[in-house]
Amino acid sequence: AKNQIDEFTADRQKIIDRINKLTVTRDIGACIYDAVYSAINLFSAQPIGSRAVILLTHNSEDTTSTGAICSTKATADGVIKIASEGELRAPIYTIGLDLELESKIEKDIENIAILKSFSTKTGGLYIDLASSSNLTNTFQLLSDQLHSQYIVTYNSTEKPGVHNLTLNINKPGTPDQPPVPSDSNTRQFSLS
Repeated sequence: AKNQIDEFTADRQKIIDRINKLTVTRDIGACIYDAVYSAINLFSAQPIGSRAVILLTHNSEDTTSTGAICSTKATADGVIKIASEGELRAPIYTIGLDLELESKIEKDIENIAILKSFSTKTGGLYIDLASSSNLTNTFQLLSDQLHSQYIVTYNSTEKPGVHNLTLNINKPGTPDQPPVPSDSNTRQFSLS
């Protein structure tokens, strides 16, 4: 938590200065769930639709250097719940730096699946990069996506409980051709 920033700012120089002052120590572990949970809680004063979490990680495990669970405030399921339900919901965009190597052990595959579920279950995107040299293009892609978001409001007539909603976006067709599906996304939501 020594590198945590607890406020939003539009002051680019303040952000650059803060990044330049970060101390990074390799192989001490990563409290991934707590970091995402804290980022989502910073949104409490931000309007819905104007928020997203970008998780950049080179580690798929939420562990300390000794192998113990690192996060104390949140679990993977807790992160997904807070990001996909209620007032603080926000998409999580996960960027993994070389996480998906050919020879992964089962635990690594499970941890990567958790990171992917952060994105798929919250309306974000999971990207695995072979090297950090691709970060510029990746951040441009995310910037384009975040600038072209739409908020869709839907009033359900279903009974209370957990439901899935699938939104399909179609490219317009021609008079003699039907619309062509271009994108689809499914989100789980709870009705009370």
